[in-house]
Order: sequence, then structure tokens, then C-alpha cells
Amino acid sequence: MGLGQRLRDRSKLVISGLPKKIGIGQVCGKIKILAVGFKNYGSKRGGLTAAVSYALNNAVSGAYPDFLVNPDLVRVSGGELYFPEFSEVLLEAGNQLRFSWDINTDGLCSAYDQAMLLAYNVSGKKAVSKVTGAFRMDGTDILTLPKSKKDQEFEVYLGFVSQDRSAQAHSVYLGTVLVPKI
Repeated sequence: MGLGQRLRDRSKLVISGLPKKIGIGQVCGKIKILAVGFKNYGSKRGGLTAAVSYALNNAVSGAYPDFLVNPDLVRVSGGELYFPEFSEVLLEAGNQLRFSWDINTDGLCSAYDQAMLLAYNVSGKKAVSKVTGAFRMDGTDILTLPKSKKDQEFEVYLGFVSQDRSAQAHSVYLGTVLVPKI
């Protein structure tokens, strides 16, 4: 993927050899963004437990040993907070992902809600995230990815959380970004 190009979608990831009991770390990784993104979601437990439950019920299919995780169905946040009608991500120089979104709130949310950014490298099992990103009114934020001696693929997500952390928006999967080696 060249600099400034839009990313491509990938419909399914194959995860081979998972044990019959899929653990929290294996499905979503132990990512702080999930605890914030699913706070008060679905049950009293919320947080990471709700994130894993959502993934297992909505994004994981198949049978042992070849479970399929559909990244388009994974969420990193869930709730009733308004999500912008337009959002995208572009790879820029310096391994930077530029997230952009529509700033028109139509009175449905606060200009001070904050973006939650996540880029997850499935093969490397590493996540780069920003839990308290730019304000909604800014319309853009940057997430810097690590340099690598080999090409890397990242699944990219954008969510929003209210300034007081009491509400979240359902996140959106923005696709796969191929980051060339440096």
C-alpha cells in the first residue's frame, strides 16, 4: 500500500490451532481500549468480559482447530453514543495512520467526545492504541505504528467515548492497512 492510499478490506482471518476454550487474550488481546470501550456494555461486568463475549457471539465462527475471526464483525467499543457518518484512515509517511471523521454532531453528541484508535497486528499479536484520542470536534487524529524489518498488516478500528467516560459508540472497522518494512 502506497502512502496516502486508501486501505483494502479483508473478509476473514484464519486462526489455526486455538484450544477448544478460547481465552480472553487469544480473541482480543489484553488491550486497555477494550475495558474503556465496553464499560457498562451488556452486563454489570462490562469491560473486557463484554468485549470477549461480543467477539465470541458475533465475530468468531468455524470449528476447532480452524476458528475464523471476521475482523469486520469485531468491535473495540460498544454503546449508544453517536458515531460519525463518515470515517476513514490513511497511511502516511513515518508509519503514521491518519484517522479522519465527520465533525457534524447534529446535536446528537458532544464536540468533546474523544476518539479511540486501534491498530491490531494479528500475526504479531501486538496492538497499538490510543484510548483518549483527539476530540470529536478536531475531526482527525494520528496513531504511530512501530517500524519493522518486515511488512506488517494491521486491522484498524475507530470508536468514540464521551468525555466523562460514561458512554461509548459502537466502533467501526476501517479495514486492513499494509505497512511496508523500513
